[in-house]
Amino acid sequence: MNVERLLNMVIRRVMQRVVFRGVDAGIDAMARKGKGAGAQADAPPSPEITRAQKENTRKAKRAARMSARMTKF
Repeated sequence: MNVERLLNMVIRRVMQRVVFRGVDAGIDAMARKGKGAGAQADAPPSPEITRAQKENTRKAKRAARMSARMTKF
């Protein structure tokens, strides 16, 4: 194995992690988008709704990661 291939593997791995973090940050930002001062400021969200939102966020992150893996090759 030469140095070029080794560096290429390391760089690809680092970039993959950076992209996943970016996807996670984007999904988290979109999940928080409607939770500003004007959106239901007087009523706290029920625990069932927040659990459902968290589960949907997890599913979206998994789907984004899977699509990133599929398009990688």
